[in-house]
Amino acid sequence: MLAPLDLRGADVATVVLPRPPSGSSDGDEPVEAVRSIIAEVRAGGDGALLELTERFDRVRLGSLTVPADELAAAQERIPPDVRAAIEVAASSVEAFHRTQLVPDRTDERNGFRIASRHLPVDRAGCYVPGGRAIYPSTVLMTAIPARVAGVPEVVLCVPPGPDGKVP
Repeated sequence: MLAPLDLRGADVATVVLPRPPSGSSDGDEPVEAVRSIIAEVRAGGDGALLELTERFDRVRLGSLTVPADELAAAQERIPPDVRAAIEVAASSVEAFHRTQLVPDRTDERNGFRIASRHLPVDRAGCYVPGGRAIYPSTVLMTAIPARVAGVPEVVLCVPPGPDGKVP
């Protein structure tokens, strides 16, 4: 449960925020459910992902990859004005994230040390919701920063629609 914290009029440079009590949470059930799913995927790989997709999305897939011809056809269906808007947005997102390519830094204040470190990763997974939350902006805001950071492998995951295809 979140508790309100009123900082109006406070000198934010000297405020020490309260920390939640050790071990507090809304229960271990969500954590255990996630651990179970991760264990299933580690043990069963892509086969487990296909089974989980059938269980949670109620869709039986033959593959986890969208065929190249479906990708090309989807790209052709985008109206030119929408595509232009997406390209402008993509360019803006990329430009913004390029400004974040800065050296590591550390800030110390009131006995606290806050460090900003840039650690390279070999791959990134980006999740884009489906259903009623189909937003191209989610792709832009997750995949572009990974590319700007130099991540060599970026994987995009999207739940299938009822027909088994990516919306």
